[in-house]
Amino acid sequence: MNTSVKRLTIGAMMVALSVILSLVIIFKLPYGGSVTAFCMLPVCLFAYNYGLRWGILAGFALGILQILTSTSLGVSVMMEDFWRFAAMVSLDYLLAYACLGFTAVMRGKMKNERVGFALGICIAAAARLLAHAVSGYIFFRQYAEWFFSQDGFSFGLWILDNLSGQGLAIFYSFFYNASFLVPETLITVIMGLALFVPAQKLINRS
Repeated sequence: MNTSVKRLTIGAMMVALSVILSLVIIFKLPYGGSVTAFCMLPVCLFAYNYGLRWGILAGFALGILQILTSTSLGVSVMMEDFWRFAAMVSLDYLLAYACLGFTAVMRGKMKNERVGFALGICIAAAARLLAHAVSGYIFFRQYAEWFFSQDGFSFGLWILDNLSGQGLAIFYSFFYNASFLVPETLITVIMGLALFVPAQKLINRS
């Protein structure tokens, strides 16, 4: 089989598997964002095996499919301000998921390949968090004070006493997005360490 065709085929399979896993929700945040059954893992595996360019391409494809399957993207929002909607999904989906390709930067950098893969996942997740945080700051920073003033959120009151303005908005965006992406990353790393060897054998056999 032609090398490019093989990579496209395996990439398509990994993207499809990521989409399926993204539908298995472990918990969902009330205002967007959810922790899934390690949906990042298949694309991260593909990126680690086939390199940065192919990994970014697979992540970008996953982002497109996430847009198409998302129930949180309302048509009314798109019709109200198409360019705002386009910018938001570009950051939160296309760029954020393309960042999964950065898993590849750790390939061959560690003697223990499993550890290298786990670190690659963390780097990719950090890049994805940055994309989400930029989107959150641009489009949702007006909710920062309201978010931290909710009843029963004692930590939020401390934040409001110590942060305001731009600092509060930036912290809010990182905090909110990290609240689902950090546990998602931990689950992905754990499963990645557990499945790395059999997954590598399956990909190489393919």
